[in-house]
Amino acid sequence: MIERIKFIQETKIDELLTLIKDEGEKEYTVKAPTGSGKTYMQGYLINKLLEKYPNSKIIYQTLSKAGLPIQAFNSITDKFKNNFKNINAILLSTNHSNEERISISENYNTYFLPKQLNIKGGNLENPLKDFLIYKTKNCQKFLIIDECHEKATNIMKYENEFDYVFNFSATPKKEQTKPGRFVELEEEVCEKYNLIKTKVIDDKEVDILKTDGTLDTNKLKNRIQKSISKFVSIQNDYKGTNINPAMVIQISNDFKGLDELKIILEELNKKDLLWYFEATIKDKNFENEINYRNGFASNDRVSLLTGIEAKEKAREYIKQNFSTIPVVIFKLAFKEGFDMPRACYLLQIRSTQSETLNEQVIGRIRRNPCLVDFDDFSKEQQQKIMKAYIDGVVQQDTKEIEFVKRNHSLEIETTKLKNKVPMKIKNISKIVLKDVGIENIFELKQKWDKLDGQIKLSLKNISKEEWIKYCLSVENINKEYFEEDYKNNIISDGKKEIQNETFYRIDKYQTDISSWIWNHSSNQTSKRYSFESDAEKEVAHDLARLKLSLWGKNFYNGSKISFEYFLNQKGNILISNQHPDFLIEKNGKKYLVEVKSYRKSNEISLDNDDYKTKVESIKKMYKESSRVTKNQVYVMIIAENNGGWASYCYENGKEDTFYNDDRFNFLTE
Repeated sequence: MIERIKFIQETKIDELLTLIKDEGEKEYTVKAPTGSGKTYMQGYLINKLLEKYPNSKIIYQTLSKAGLPIQAFNSITDKFKNNFKNINAILLSTNHSNEERISISENYNTYFLPKQLNIKGGNLENPLKDFLIYKTKNCQKFLIIDECHEKATNIMKYENEFDYVFNFSATPKKEQTKPGRFVELEEEVCEKYNLIKTKVIDDKEVDILKTDGTLDTNKLKNRIQKSISKFVSIQNDYKGTNINPAMVIQISNDFKGLDELKIILEELNKKDLLWYFEATIKDKNFENEINYRNGFASNDRVSLLTGIEAKEKAREYIKQNFSTIPVVIFKLAFKEGFDMPRACYLLQIRSTQSETLNEQVIGRIRRNPCLVDFDDFSKEQQQKIMKAYIDGVVQQDTKEIEFVKRNHSLEIETTKLKNKVPMKIKNISKIVLKDVGIENIFELKQKWDKLDGQIKLSLKNISKEEWIKYCLSVENINKEYFEEDYKNNIISDGKKEIQNETFYRIDKYQTDISSWIWNHSSNQTSKRYSFESDAEKEVAHDLARLKLSLWGKNFYNGSKISFEYFLNQKGNILISNQHPDFLIEKNGKKYLVEVKSYRKSNEISLDNDDYKTKVESIKKMYKESSRVTKNQVYVMIIAENNGGWASYCYENGKEDTFYNDDRFNFLTE
């Protein structure tokens, strides 16, 4: 069986190498399901490249935050070392604090580069630059990017230094899958040859919330009970296989997750099912509230069962087929770098609209748990253990994309923040604190975690009574402690031209635009374009009716027309970039139209209050930007709760407001 699988994997890489020869492009992509052996395919590719180009240098870069480069390095140089004898590899790492002491040796042909080392200002930034531009000037160089659905900002600064770039992912971006530059190891082929399990959609998403958005305890209990019963029956299918199957449960990644966790543990403890929770530092603050009778939520508790103390060793034990822990609960840690082939049942409580995240998580339970010994099982056993039961994940249709080219040039002056730190009120003791309110320790802790880290540091020696008052006063503290200083902070970032070619994702928000700066690349006659929301679609439709001679959507992908602003998220001040939705030029003036809607936020990471805070910050930024750029007018169009419209128009630092039918007055003067 192993030889058959290797043949399939190698055939796809050979197909990729044929593309390189025939097409002459620079960047190529391999799409293969999670669990299908991308690491072996990458090793085979490296070995074949070195066979053909013995003097070449190859950089392997993973864009995952997990320890995947270490896993890949160990697999290729140890597990598969007899298959890839051309590879002489090193795992780049450093314990040095002084960058000048670090140098990348030329004595190897393959270099595994973890993401955390390839950062701006990092210890390897200058050595990597020196290695790629100067030390290997006369060598052919290849770049292999694993998890290419993530951003590759830093390594792609040196794109011109590489002869070819090879992307690998189970969920590559659509623009990385152009014909002639893309090969795919199909899911059906992987299932046919038992490389991955077949998906069994047990239940689609089950709503566990009340109408007010809070957790419905009874609904969640019923759902857990139903899932446990299904999993127990699946355990019987594994008898005689020497594999202890596992059920993985994904809970919410915010404070709701701990509410969910308590209910889940109650039900698991009733059935005497052992469980492991991949706890974070924040989660451990709630250990006193969790019943650990049958479970382990931190390394010291795992050691009670196994004698294993280190986190990585604890994880390693949990992954093994012989592990006696049948239930693993996690938030995000299971997404990448935590392979557990014995897992066969996924219960997703966490609600997510991310297709990429869903596929990454599902992929973790689809690996064959016994590749080497698979042929020793009976046909009946093989069929039973090669099923991946999926409960709660909404299987979304993959969104297609459409490429567009501009037919007119449009240039916009942009702005940025001079000082990246907002002005602060340093004397926090002057802020008026509340002394009455909720007494529940869990709710107080939720509020405390919304405070900025710097504020928490300044309060580290407070009493319990003072801590309660600060928890009750979070909203006032975050509001008064930070003040977004735009007036003296916005400066010009120069004029930026709209991109020559870009793309958008085809969505349900579509309307016809007969004349603007874009044309479809593949179909010149099509006039139908997609937008990001009902509100944006409505604005686009109204702008089209005005018959403007020069206007267009500022499609996000590849756009340099963006503006820096402060994003206050849960009390933490971040620097973010805002891309205005529409660009207009009329009578020598430049207009930017920004569309925001309070009907329903598309910002998955922001709650409603945070979303409104974000909108207010963007308005402040645009007001000052209009003063700095002089000749530009910035317009904020907001769909209010009642369905009406308010337009906030900014010119030379001054604000005017229009409502409903008057919202486009600035364009009809």
